Amino acid sequence: LDCPGLSSVPRQPTATIRDINNCFVPFLISSSILPPPGAFGVYFSHTRERRRDTPAHKMHTVMTRGNAILAYSLSVLSVLTFCCFASTFFYDYRTEARINTVKVLVKNVPDFSASREKNDLGFITFDLGTDLNPLFNWNVKQLFLYLTAEYTTEQNALNQVVLWDKIILRGENANLDFKNMNTKYYFWDDGNGLKGHRNVTLTLSWNIIPNAGLLPSVFAHGQHSFKFPEAYIESPVYSFISHISRLQFLSKMLPTGASCVTRLVKRGLVGAHGLRTVATTARHWQCDAGHGQRAQTADVSDVSPNQELQLTYLTEEDKQGIAVLGLNRPKARNSFSKSLVHHLLDAIEVLAHDKNVRVVILRSLVPGIFCAGADLKERATFTPQEVSRFVSKLRQMMVNIEQMPTPVVAAIDGAALGGGLEMALACDMRVVATNAKLGLVETKLGIIPGAGGTQRLPRILNPAVAKELIFTARQFSGEEAKALGIVNHAVQPNDAGDAAYQRALQLAMEIVPNGPVGVRMAKKAIDKGLQVDLGTGYAIEEACYAQVIPTKDRLEGLRAFAEKRKPNFIGE
Repeated sequence: LDCPGLSSVPRQPTATIRDINNCFVPFLISSSILPPPGAFGVYFSHTRERRRDTPAHKMHTVMTRGNAILAYSLSVLSVLTFCCFASTFFYDYRTEARINTVKVLVKNVPDFSASREKNDLGFITFDLGTDLNPLFNWNVKQLFLYLTAEYTTEQNALNQVVLWDKIILRGENANLDFKNMNTKYYFWDDGNGLKGHRNVTLTLSWNIIPNAGLLPSVFAHGQHSFKFPEAYIESPVYSFISHISRLQFLSKMLPTGASCVTRLVKRGLVGAHGLRTVATTARHWQCDAGHGQRAQTADVSDVSPNQELQLTYLTEEDKQGIAVLGLNRPKARNSFSKSLVHHLLDAIEVLAHDKNVRVVILRSLVPGIFCAGADLKERATFTPQEVSRFVSKLRQMMVNIEQMPTPVVAAIDGAALGGGLEMALACDMRVVATNAKLGLVETKLGIIPGAGGTQRLPRILNPAVAKELIFTARQFSGEEAKALGIVNHAVQPNDAGDAAYQRALQLAMEIVPNGPVGVRMAKKAIDKGLQVDLGTGYAIEEACYAQVIPTKDRLEGLRAFAEKRKPNFIGE
């Protein structure tokens, strides 16, 4: 074609729109493909206006703009999140941790939950100190701490056991200073690799739960290595008397109708390096013709006043398996001193590890008083930090009583006030004399029950009733305690002043003949089930029942039932 517009720009690589129109429009018109030039502009203008007026076109415009805004917002948020994560990515979340083992024990016991063979079971108490407050920057929501033990055996190149864990939320006190802590979880070995092991390492580590980013696992600076004893711990064995033989001792005891042997716990029984010295005293218990053979508890003159705690194992045939813990601080009304709490912790630990003990009775050897709570004269000399540590240790002692594997019965023959009542509440059952006075009276001193009273009493009573008793610091009698449901039995006092103890002894004698493994698993199922919902409680019950199925006691119970005789349970 002869296109003047194109011929005027021969060196240009492309033609303009005007040049193309000058060339092709006349051709298209002459070929009757397009309408006349005037109609051409009108046609396209009309088409654009019609498209703008359609609803679909308007919706498409709104959705497009909305999508663009959303995409932009998400992009900005993604960039901000990444920047937040990057700002703390190189932060060092490690810190120093101080770990120390206080006591280390090892037993060889059947593992009914796994191999059903005798495996090593370790027990440790530890101190832990670390300050985690600096780790809580703006990107840390909480910390999940766990203490692990690592060691090697012939069967495994590396064994890792989680012994303890804790969750710390933002805003909580993260400056940890724990003393004499017990492990939360069992320290099982799949064999006999713990006894005499010389290199077990404790490590503290934590997972960081962030607002944005990864879930890092961090190990603290500082580990602690310890060794297990060369011998297994068995039932407590004591040296009764050094200057006479066992036969001479028995020859003296049996003619008097003695029914038990008394041991006075003076120091910790087992340490990290084996047995420590224990002060023990043999005591003669007289026979009362009017009530059969029983202890004359009113006569305590032969008990040294320096012995604050007395541990007694009853040896009569129908009472074997009963251990009695007796408080003996007459001048201080059995109030909790540092030394008494220390002795109680040691005695509880020994009883918890003794498979021959089936029931524990907690009582007072001081007439007219069970326990008056904390020793306020001693506490007046404490600094605020010492008060906090003492209350924490006292609370741990109550928890240890509560978590005893065997049933614990409190025999309250006198006043149980403040911490004394809190200790009784930590027991599984309570027997009280009707004339005894009880009460959580701490609010009269401007404080609160700090050894578990605010938590245990509302779980035993109606919470509103528990609040009334705590808010008013009201004292009430043993008879009122029975009506409220705080105690199991309320008995009339006797001349000897041990009516509650005698009733607790009868209750213990009803428990002793039953299967010890079954009783322990029943206690665990009840205690754990009360802390969860019903469905989870059923699962706990099933797990506890599974542990009694492979036991010798269960088979003995079936045989005794078939043979119509009394079963002879051995606790295995």
